[in-house]
Amino acid sequence: MFFTPLSHSVTIQKAVSGRDSSGGNTETFSTRTANVPCLITQQGGSAAGLFAQDGRSTTHTVSFLTSASDCQPGDRLLVVTGPSAGKYLRVTGISVHGGVGWINQFTRLNCTELRA
Repeated sequence: MFFTPLSHSVTIQKAVSGRDSSGGNTETFSTRTANVPCLITQQGGSAAGLFAQDGRSTTHTVSFLTSASDCQPGDRLLVVTGPSAGKYLRVTGISVHGGVGWINQFTRLNCTELRA
């Protein structure tokens, strides 16, 4: 899986729902884990088409060698380093892949870029 170094990093932010003073719904985010090393891959072409077949709008995948078990769909990632630095990604799916031989276990998050 990882033939390139984990040259990117993200801050994992947990979604917190609440109510504003008018009784409307609000969503804020609190930092859970900062500067987590990862590999971010922007999805396009045939990969984006495969995700779309399942009804998912995945613009990026984020892979970790460490567990991202504290992540849940709906959480947000702030990209700290790499070409997408400064962008926010919404977690839409999580998968854990077991290691075999020299390939380490890794966690992959499917994400959608949030537009400002």
